[in-house]
Amino acid sequence: MEARENNLALDNIKAQIIKHYQRISDREAYVTAEMVCNVYQGLGGEYETLLSAFDKENEVFKRRVRKDRLRVTYIAKVRASNHVAAFIRSHYKRNNISMPELTPDFIKEFAVFFSNEAGLHNGSIWENCMWLKGVVMRAHFNGHIPRNPFAQFHISPNTKEREYLTENELKTLIKFQFRAPKNSYLRDVFVFTSFTALSFVEIKELSND
Repeated sequence: MEARENNLALDNIKAQIIKHYQRISDREAYVTAEMVCNVYQGLGGEYETLLSAFDKENEVFKRRVRKDRLRVTYIAKVRASNHVAAFIRSHYKRNNISMPELTPDFIKEFAVFFSNEAGLHNGSIWENCMWLKGVVMRAHFNGHIPRNPFAQFHISPNTKEREYLTENELKTLIKFQFRAPKNSYLRDVFVFTSFTALSFVEIKELSND
């Protein structure tokens, strides 16, 4: 009788685990044993994935484009999200990763992936890592993960000091006659930025008016 009662209890536990597994697999791209265990123990099962968090942020940012955000910045965030997706497929052979699975080594390996496989330079690596770090920091702040695995991660952009034209060089450029109208147009834009101190990104946002 005792053995039968124990077996019935075990069968009930197995049935609950299968139910939780199926519910999580319907929602997530993959399921880990830890996720099922935590749900069964009542520790919560709403595990947000890294890419879904990235997509949500990008969607919110997109709605602010041309209001108080630049489209070029939105494009950079989407590009960073695509790089993260490519890294997860290449390094983990999966389509996504849950927030609790993130470790300090993740972002370090991510930076190495940029250099070795994506062929990006240090400045671009720094920019993409900062977008990723921001997503994870906000997930930690909102309680999606108990700790910030990237809190101690630091990377320097190692940006080079920009060169500039002298007054005589700028005058020479203004007077130079280009054969191609496109080059003349680009020269005019460059000269305009030189006198107005507007950045290239700001110039792109200007209309014909």
